[in-house]
Amino acid sequence: MPKSKRDKKISLTKTKKKGLELKQHIIEDIRESAEKYARIFLFSVQNMRNNKLKDLRAEWMDSRFFFGKNKIMALAFGKSEELEVSEGAHKLANALKGQCGLLFTNRPKKKKLLGRALATFKLKPLGVYTKKHGYKKLSNDTENEMDVDEEKT
Repeated sequence: MPKSKRDKKISLTKTKKKGLELKQHIIEDIRESAEKYARIFLFSVQNMRNNKLKDLRAEWMDSRFFFGKNKIMALAFGKSEELEVSEGAHKLANALKGQCGLLFTNRPKKKKLLGRALATFKLKPLGVYTKKHGYKKLSNDTENEMDVDEEKT
């Protein structure tokens, strides 16, 4: 049977591409946050749940979370020593791989973030960057990984 000329698929949604302007805005935001906050945590996320992330953001209102393409986040820090935003930031840029996020915070103790059951998804810190000490990779063992059970209500 021949194809009908009238049988054409028409998309009813019209979306705009994000484009270069949005990517440049993300890079600027990350650079501003790098100057403003004392610490930057790099973490991997598995089985992300939106409602738990919302709770996490509410609890850490004085901090800033970034999720995005790793190449764009790495570009914000500078991929080489010549292009880095601050001293040692290119090591943080090179550490971005997999599904990662960034947490900018002025809170002094990482144990507050890691030692408490915050959500039902896994949150594993990969490293921490400070202006004073640069980037430090955290251990690869599972002691830092948070695997939190479902909340029972």
